[in-house]
Amino acid sequence: MLAVNQFAGFGAGGKKYVANAAKFDGTNDYLRRTIDWTGGALSSKVGILSAWINLKGGDGSLMNINLQDGGFLGFTRTAANKYRVAFYDTGGGTISLDLLSNSTYLNGSGWKHILASWDVAAAAAHLYVNDVSDLAGSPTIINNTLEYGREVFSFGADQAGGSKLNADVSDFYFNTDTYLDFSSSANRRKFISGSGKPVFLGLDGSVPTGAKPQICLTNAFATWHQNVTGYGDFTVTGALAAGSNSPSD
Repeated sequence: MLAVNQFAGFGAGGKKYVANAAKFDGTNDYLRRTIDWTGGALSSKVGILSAWINLKGGDGSLMNINLQDGGFLGFTRTAANKYRVAFYDTGGGTISLDLLSNSTYLNGSGWKHILASWDVAAAAAHLYVNDVSDLAGSPTIINNTLEYGREVFSFGADQAGGSKLNADVSDFYFNTDTYLDFSSSANRRKFISGSGKPVFLGLDGSVPTGAKPQICLTNAFATWHQNVTGYGDFTVTGALAAGSNSPSD
């Protein structure tokens, strides 16, 4: 694993992006933030999520990846072993976006790239895994403003430290201002290459859309909790380690 997010040299082929990975051990490690983000929309009707996940355990159990305060949902691997992206409306009474993968994902299946986007006003949503559409039928897409800012946020567990994630994670990206149609391969190439590898998101995460997302975690494991957008960092509970390998390998 390289010490920093970087391009490395490769003979006649030029340069290749090498993504960093952080290990969440399923026992001690998770991230927490107790104040709202200072940038990116705290509520909107659109969004983009991109992450590389290599499951290392937890089959048949809920594992929280990125959550908001008060059960306002986010990104999880469910007890049915499916990836889920879900948000309430700003009133907290209605789950207005609920996207579930059609396939199940288990320990030992290797690196998977999860890519989702939504525009609830247009009744549009996508969920791709490793560049293939994997959205289960009948997703919930309701034209309400979605809540993205709730003052307490967690990554790798719930806010109390439960349902911990046992996985290596790389290049987590969450944009609350923008929608991209991922049925277009050109838009997917902003996050995953044609050969199924990570692509450079920019030093501040702005490359895919031209503007910084709310959250972009791409550093090496020692500072992986630091949000490269400058919109606020997480605090580490436990101690992150380097992932066993990179999705770039």
